[in-house]
Amino acid sequence: MTSVRRRLAALSGGLTLALAAVILTPGVANAASNPYNGVCGANYTVIDHLKMTTSAGTHLGDAYLTYNSSNGYNCSLMQIVPGSGTMFAETKLLLTGGGGGDEDSGYFSSYAGPVYLYAKNRCIDWVGGIGGTSSVRLAGHSIINSHCG
Repeated sequence: MTSVRRRLAALSGGLTLALAAVILTPGVANAASNPYNGVCGANYTVIDHLKMTTSAGTHLGDAYLTYNSSNGYNCSLMQIVPGSGTMFAETKLLLTGGGGGDEDSGYFSSYAGPVYLYAKNRCIDWVGGIGGTSSVRLAGHSIINSHCG
């Protein structure tokens, strides 16, 4: 098992524990409170956005997935709500079925990432978490075999 797969398996276990206390609100409609900051660079368009909110209703941050159709790269980041201080955040992009990926995780005050993955004509797995610790997140997402381009 590759190191990325082991990390994904460990993340899935941690997310299972954390998801009991998570409410995910998909869509860019909520982006106004923590808008995408363009950190991925020019020509990247937001293709998915998840508002990361605890079961108590606390907005911790926003996960953004972007795509650059001119070069075939996806870019992901986990943006922390401004003024929230330092907290654990992570973002991962993996090719569905194996073949590579990129990730960033740690304690940040603005965002985890950006991470990039070439995935033209491939599907990706988009994973992230925020708040809590590296083993138990307060909010997270794991979207497997999605965003095919």
